[in-house]
Amino acid sequence: MSLAFDKELSEKAEEILRELLQNAESAYASLEAEQQGVTSVVRGVRRVATATIFGALTTMIAFGPTIFLTEGFARVMSHIGTVVILCVFFSLIETKLILPAHLRHLRVGEKATRGWRVPVEKVQGFCSSAMNQFSSGPYRRALKLCLDHRYTTLSAFLAVLIICLALIPSGFIRMVFFPNVPSDQIIVSLEMPQGTPWQKTHDYARRIEVAANKMN
Repeated sequence: MSLAFDKELSEKAEEILRELLQNAESAYASLEAEQQGVTSVVRGVRRVATATIFGALTTMIAFGPTIFLTEGFARVMSHIGTVVILCVFFSLIETKLILPAHLRHLRVGEKATRGWRVPVEKVQGFCSSAMNQFSSGPYRRALKLCLDHRYTTLSAFLAVLIICLALIPSGFIRMVFFPNVPSDQIIVSLEMPQGTPWQKTHDYARRIEVAANKMN
């Protein structure tokens, strides 16, 4: 249960981080272009508000029914669903109310003349320049090529998807729905054919008990 829980939370944490980055990038791009302080930040956040809000809502709706699961193994999902819904809800509040308040303090274009900020800003400027050159150069050309040949791109994507899906039943990639987790407890299940005398069943149960006592 711990592994499945951690995996689900890590995936949702990645989704929340992507939402934060989308809002921050849009707000910064708007602030850099308009230089109007909090007005630019709010406009940038609103630009991606529809996509991020509906993305969060669909995730909350998808995990909503898991809260009401009460039978058998499905009870594990009820705890995961509650945590995911709360995380996504508070991430909405963070990205729409708290994050813009922090971003409004940014001073785009101002450069430090002395102190520790000078080398830091040089590194930031180099990384930003490299990313801008990549996005406006190779990435833009590759994207234009894919859009100009969209049917070929779609066919290639479907071909890769089919190959990846075929790797699972072929045995190249192992998949375990719920892996065995190491534990200090040992669970033994004894099943006997219908009609077995109770004395024989009791004998096998005693053998299991003796073996367990030897391991203790």
